[in-house]
Amino acid sequence: MKIAIDLRALGNDNRGRGIGIYSLNLIEALAQIDHKNEYTLIVGSRQLDIELPQHHSILRVAHYHHPLVDRLMNRLMTLPKLSRQGWDVFLQPDPSYGLPARGSRTVCVVYDFIEQDYPLPPPTGLKSRIGYWLRKQSISSKFKNIQKADGLVAISTYTKQQLVKRFPTTADKPTTAIPLGVKSGYATDGHKPAAVPTKPYFLYVGGADARKNLPALITAYNQLRQTHDAALVLVGSDFTNEQIREQADLRRMIADSPYTRDIMKTGFLPEAEVIWLYQHAAGLTFPSLAEGFGLELVEAMAAGCPVICFNNTALTEVAHDAALLVNDAATMSTAMVSLLTDGNDRQQLIKKGRARAAAFTWAKTATATLVFLEEVADEKNPR
Repeated sequence: MKIAIDLRALGNDNRGRGIGIYSLNLIEALAQIDHKNEYTLIVGSRQLDIELPQHHSILRVAHYHHPLVDRLMNRLMTLPKLSRQGWDVFLQPDPSYGLPARGSRTVCVVYDFIEQDYPLPPPTGLKSRIGYWLRKQSISSKFKNIQKADGLVAISTYTKQQLVKRFPTTADKPTTAIPLGVKSGYATDGHKPAAVPTKPYFLYVGGADARKNLPALITAYNQLRQTHDAALVLVGSDFTNEQIREQADLRRMIADSPYTRDIMKTGFLPEAEVIWLYQHAAGLTFPSLAEGFGLELVEAMAAGCPVICFNNTALTEVAHDAALLVNDAATMSTAMVSLLTDGNDRQQLIKKGRARAAAFTWAKTATATLVFLEEVADEKNPR
């Protein structure tokens, strides 16, 4: 079987985010398990410094520096080229880049519907308005491509259910839910960051956009500090980027906390340092209101870090019975107290978390994806 995979997400603004993480780990896992099929890997300007399948070729296409312009120009210049290749199946991990109009069966990966449920606020200034318009066009194109695909891979059962609910026509297409995985390295020793709290700390890893619900975490932490001494570590590039206008209120809330000196904002950290923080934290606190999967939960569990998360969307599915599920800042604060004071419950949660994390591996993700690609490629009546 001839399989094409679009890996341009590894060379744009999504490399360190969900789409990039998915693309990188999927292709490396396929390299380990598949020594039979032929792969064409579509890339832009960036070199692929990762393990690749045994039988592969590289198709390099035009790349434009601005990620939104890159996606728009791609429709005019790259898609016609891809339509002439004649692969059996084309996998698109980043649907905003589009699909070949003919020549192969197509499969899109569906992560979530955050952009529909939590749109960015209207911009101010001409430059911001242009960027806002380009982003809206990219989002619109992405959801159109999802509806055009011959097959769809959702990263959780919750996302699959939402897909059919929002786009009923997709119910008639081959659709599957294939969860993400976690690297084996999360169970090994990480690398200690240069600066860490000297007291017990709770950890948050991820972005700081509105649906992440971080004001609830700061509120819960402030409540915790009224009775217990602990720090809060916020990991992610959003926390050190003062230019993100939408997060001004969050920055102000952190600065106004009576315990602001114990709230550490690390910015981006190498994976080995994040692993160390997981392994030594009192717990991961994850108050997100909407997730298509919630990979941070599984990473924390694999590292032996107890998890507290909100009881909603795919988080409930992924956490199962291996996390403390909460509904608001007050119950999150109570759960934080429990992890600091009840050693037996904490150890039971760690044990359950490790067992839960073992169910999620990239090898399983790659194996299930390969089976699904074969199913779509074998469909009668090809495009």
